[in-house]
Amino acid sequence: STTPMNLNNPAALSVGITASSAASCADSEDGQIVVQPIGGTGTTASMTYGVDGENFESGNILSVGGGTYTVYVMDVNGCIGQSNNEVTIGAPDAIMIETMSQGILCAGDENGVIEVSAMGGSGSFDYVFGNDTTEMMLFENLAPGSYTITVLDSDGCSSTAEATVEDAAAINVNISVMNVSCNGEGDGEVNITANGGTDVFEYSLDNVVYGSSPEFTNLDPGVYNIYVMDSNGCIANDQVTITEPDALGVTGTANNETAEGAADGSIDIDVTGGN
Repeated sequence: STTPMNLNNPAALSVGITASSAASCADSEDGQIVVQPIGGTGTTASMTYGVDGENFESGNILSVGGGTYTVYVMDVNGCIGQSNNEVTIGAPDAIMIETMSQGILCAGDENGVIEVSAMGGSGSFDYVFGNDTTEMMLFENLAPGSYTITVLDSDGCSSTAEATVEDAAAINVNISVMNVSCNGEGDGEVNITANGGTDVFEYSLDNVVYGSSPEFTNLDPGVYNIYVMDSNGCIANDQVTITEPDALGVTGTANNETAEGAADGSIDIDVTGGN
């Protein structure tokens, strides 16, 4: 004869939420959900837990960020149960950062500006810029480059943004020179070609009076400083020399006839200077 056996099904597995706490910051994963398994096979310590139904870990206290979750539990037999109700974990609003940058005016300057504004978070803000922490939102006298700004709220939550101070194109100056044609004349010329910088160029020989013409004529021999200014007031300069030929000199040596009526006299002429 056979002895009947009773096979008992384990109790259905479900999840109870006994406690929860909010996350400290918008991007923190320190909110907590305390889970109590109901039914299933195994103990609270032997079961595993998760919030997506796929990834499970031991420990019935789950660390999560702000959001709304369905909690899952897996018993030692691999059976999965879930909470009947979702649980919502609060978190402060995220800190949102906006930056406005102004590039330098002229190549080589350090007059860039970054202005920062922040919203969200909790309470007032501090701004970390380089090695300084300040309540100021305006950062001036900056060289070209990329900068990192971190904003801290009253709860110690933070958010980071990048801002770039744009460089300015250098003014490139090319100069062609026409030297004085004859000693003592004043017909030297300078022609200037410029690029880079910003927009329209003006030109000067003294850095005081500027004009739109890139050509200077009727110049005496000498050394000239050439200045080019763009529409931002940025100035590049170079130096050129206008030369003149040596003064033209003529000397002559007379060679007399070897005999009267020989008609073999001559004059030797030596020319110096000039071009």
